[in-house]
Amino acid sequence: MLKPLYLLTLVILLAACGPQAAVTPPTERETLNGRWTGRAEDNIGAANVTLDLVASDTLLTGDVVLNFKLGFSSYSAEGTVEGSVTGETIALDIIPSDDKYCPYRASLTRAGEVLEGSYEGIGCKEAINGVLTLSRN
Repeated sequence: MLKPLYLLTLVILLAACGPQAAVTPPTERETLNGRWTGRAEDNIGAANVTLDLVASDTLLTGDVVLNFKLGFSSYSAEGTVEGSVTGETIALDIIPSDDKYCPYRASLTRAGEVLEGSYEGIGCKEAINGVLTLSRN
C-alpha cells in the first residue's frame, strides 16, 4: 500500500519540478508605459508635470497635464505628447490643447525610474529653455 503512495508523491514532485513556461521580461520601451510625475523649470517659471506615456515599438504617445502659477494665479494646461525612444534617449513633443500655450520639445535621458533632460519652447513669443525631471509613479 505504501508503494503506490510513494509513486504518487514522486509523480507530483516531478511534475512540480518540470519545465516552466518562460517569462518574457518587458522591453525597455514597454517599461516607459505609465504615469510619470515631476517638475519643469525654465526662465518663465516652474510647473508640476503629470505625463501618462504609452510606448509602441519606437514611438511614444500620451497625455500631459502642466500645473503652474503666474503671479498669484494658478493655471492648468492639458495636452498630448508624441515622441520616440532610441536606447536611453527619449525625444518628446509636448503639445498643449489650448493654442494660447506654445508647444515644447524635450530631450530626456532615462536612468532607471527617472527621466531627466532639457526642453525648449517652439514658436513661443519669447525664448523658453528649461529642465525637466520626472519619476515613475
